[in-house]
Amino acid sequence: MKQFLWGFKTTFTNAYLRVILVIFAIATIGFSTIDKYGLAADEIIQINAIKWNYDRVTIGQPIPIDLKYYGIAFDATAEAVFQIQEYIHKGSFTPLVTFEYPKFNEIVLKRIKIKHLLTFVLALITYVSVAGIVGIFGGIGYAWVGPLVLALFPTFWGHSFFNPKDIPFAALFTLSTYLGSYLVAEYIQEDKRLKIGINRITFFTIAYGILMGLTTGIRIGGLALPLFVVIAFTVVGLSSKNIFKKFNNLAGFYALMIVAWIATTNLCYPNYWFNPIRLFNKVIGYQSQHGWSGHVLFDGKFIPGDEIPWYYIPQWIGITVPAIFQIFFLVGLGWILRNYPKFSVKQKVGSVLILLQIFFLPSVAIVKQSTIYDGIRHFIFVLPAMAALSALGLVWIYKKLHGRYIKTFAIASIVVALMPITLDMAALHPYEYVYFNRLSGGLINAHDRYDSDYWGLSTRAAIEWINKNGEHDAKIILAGHFDAARVLAKPSITFVTLQDFRKKKVKLDPPYYYVALLGRGKNLNNFFPECPLVYQAARQNVPLTVVKQCD
Repeated sequence: MKQFLWGFKTTFTNAYLRVILVIFAIATIGFSTIDKYGLAADEIIQINAIKWNYDRVTIGQPIPIDLKYYGIAFDATAEAVFQIQEYIHKGSFTPLVTFEYPKFNEIVLKRIKIKHLLTFVLALITYVSVAGIVGIFGGIGYAWVGPLVLALFPTFWGHSFFNPKDIPFAALFTLSTYLGSYLVAEYIQEDKRLKIGINRITFFTIAYGILMGLTTGIRIGGLALPLFVVIAFTVVGLSSKNIFKKFNNLAGFYALMIVAWIATTNLCYPNYWFNPIRLFNKVIGYQSQHGWSGHVLFDGKFIPGDEIPWYYIPQWIGITVPAIFQIFFLVGLGWILRNYPKFSVKQKVGSVLILLQIFFLPSVAIVKQSTIYDGIRHFIFVLPAMAALSALGLVWIYKKLHGRYIKTFAIASIVVALMPITLDMAALHPYEYVYFNRLSGGLINAHDRYDSDYWGLSTRAAIEWINKNGEHDAKIILAGHFDAARVLAKPSITFVTLQDFRKKKVKLDPPYYYVALLGRGKNLNNFFPECPLVYQAARQNVPLTVVKQCD
């Protein structure tokens, strides 16, 4: 008996150790490369949002543009960490400012560095959550496969270092799916009457409500989470005895969860502190029909963001998720559906929640014909759930094999099959998010047909080249992300946007540079044909940003 218990303990410990080692490896690689990534297009605006929200609360100043519809959960956390760091180093806090003057470059870069660090920390939470989800279905011994598979989703990996909205949202959404499996299962399985009080289930309920509120405080899509809890409880609970009595018994807990959710959500939207009732009505209406007026490059055509075809999201997933993981995903999905009747209550709840995470909000966006752009950026939260099912599909196939040699051959074959993904990610670094799978022809075939570097990360490489090789007082005509370029450039450099140069007839005596971001199609490269190309940030023979020198 002692030998059995020791063997069980050793196996259990080794299983957790494998998960820890995989997460440690991911963290080590990530933290060692985090400084390589550029600035995303919206990062400056979101730093400004903290000051604008502060002014809204303290002096009633209206929040400019559309940022009043966005929560500040992540941005406020990053600002708090920055201020704590400043106080430790300088003994005082740094005043809140909006980025308007070149002298604030250094301060802005410090804030951005912290935001990138926190973004990756939250990405690590996603990896842990995926390991937990895989462990629920496949056993703790195979939980390590989940984060490994997710790390080989180039779109998710690439966004994990700079995307201050979609990665935090995906992290908390996936964590909600994982923890929700345990919470709802306890609601259904508990035999005795649950009572609200100082006990574990009450604490878990409030904590889960806060988690849902923080998720909603990053993106309003988190409002679906309370609905997911009800759906999972109802679907799984229908096969349980006395389900209606349990539902009545849990009404108080659900009310407690909703109160915690609403309170936390309101806390994350300062613009609506003075009228909380308007929050959901206004924000939901705006987010579902985003007023973005740009065009997207999709299947070789420029299409307004509010006129995209219904298959925009499925097609983007089809061309950006590695093909081998799409196969494993279908296997995992089939395994979940086939074995659902045999599952434990926790596994059944997890099945419902993970399927809702993948299919619910994308389906709503398709039905409502919502404005969508930047590929699947707004739907990155489906990728961790897809990775979990892909891992389960891979695990199921492995378990079906018999014989040591057959299993060894299968592992070797999978490693060989995954090598092209890792090679592509290495070749694209630090722009992994522009990955297109080889089934679609890769980046070389897709860059003329689909948006690629829409965040403008490659702007950093171009500006750094001019900083090093250009004149001290260089002049730049910029067709790209203006704020990111200004933050990175030397203060002595002068910028003019291409639009102002052409439409407002801005005078600019040569010599000057033309910097063009080609992430939304290569047409911007056609301007200034008389000026020679002196630098390009390119990956896999595809230019992402070009620099021309006009003498």
